[in-house]
Amino acid sequence: MKKKRRIWIWLVLLAALLAGGAYIMLNRSQPQAYEHETVALKTISSYYSFSGRVKVQKSQAITANVDVTIRELFVKEGQRVEQDDRVVRTSDRTMRSGINGTIDRIYVDEDDQVKMGAPLVDIVDYENMVIEIKVDEFDVSAVSVGKTVEANINALGLSYETEITRLEKQAVQEGNVSYYKAELGLGGNEGILAGMQVDVKVLNAYAENVPTLSMDAIRFNSSNEPYVLIQTETGETKEVPVKVGVNDGLSIEIVEGLKIGDTVLLDRKGPAMPQFGPGVTVRGGE
Repeated sequence: MKKKRRIWIWLVLLAALLAGGAYIMLNRSQPQAYEHETVALKTISSYYSFSGRVKVQKSQAITANVDVTIRELFVKEGQRVEQDDRVVRTSDRTMRSGINGTIDRIYVDEDDQVKMGAPLVDIVDYENMVIEIKVDEFDVSAVSVGKTVEANINALGLSYETEITRLEKQAVQEGNVSYYKAELGLGGNEGILAGMQVDVKVLNAYAENVPTLSMDAIRFNSSNEPYVLIQTETGETKEVPVKVGVNDGLSIEIVEGLKIGDTVLLDRKGPAMPQFGPGVTVRGGE
C-alpha cells in the first residue's frame, strides 16, 4: 500500500515538471508582441503648475475707539463707498472709509451701545483682488514679475492669461520647505469671489513642430541613456540610441537618432519609465 502511494506521488511530481517545462518552451518559442509607433510632428509644451487662491488686497475694519453709542449709519451692506466717505457717526466721532470698496458687513444698529474695540463696519475692496500662489524654492527661478501665465478658476470654469505682478523676496518657512509668495493680476469677472481656488500654469519649455514619440516608446539602458527598439529588414529587433528633449508627460521630443516617419516598436506591457524632466510639476498652495 505504501509502495503504491509513493509511486503516485512520483507520478504527480513528474507530471508537474513536464507541464512546467512545456509552458516555458512554448513561451520561449512565441515571439514577443510589439505595437508599432511612427515618429510624428507635434508641438509640445511643459509647465510648472501651482495652486493658489483669490485674495483681497485691501480691507478696513472700523471699530469703536472707546465705549460709544451709535448715533447714525450712513451706509448699508453691499453699498459702494469711496475713500473718505462717511460711514458711521458715534457719540464720540464720525468715522470715514479709508479705502475705495464695498460695505461688506455692518455689526450694529443705530442707538446701540458698544464697548471699546467692538467691530462696527467692515469695508472690502472686491474690485482689485489678486491671485496669490506659493512658489517652492526649487521652482522660484521659473517665476518672475511680468511673466505671462495661465490661471484656471475651476469653480467657474474660467481660464485666462494674466501676469505675475509681485514676487516676495523673503521666503516663508513651512516645515522643512521654504516658499515665496507671488501675486497675479485677476480678471474683472463679477463671479469671482475671495477665497476661490485657482490653478496656475507657468510655461517651462516649448517645442513647436518637432519629431515626437509617446513616452512609452522610450527605454533606458543600465547607464540611464535613452533608446528605442526598431525592427530590422531581417525581422530582428535593434536598439537605437536617441537624444530626447521637451516632454509633457505623454509625448516627448526626439532631438537626435530618428526622423519623421521612422517606426519604432512599443512593448504592450510598457517599459518602466524613470523620471527625467518635468512635464507638469505640481506644487502646493493655500
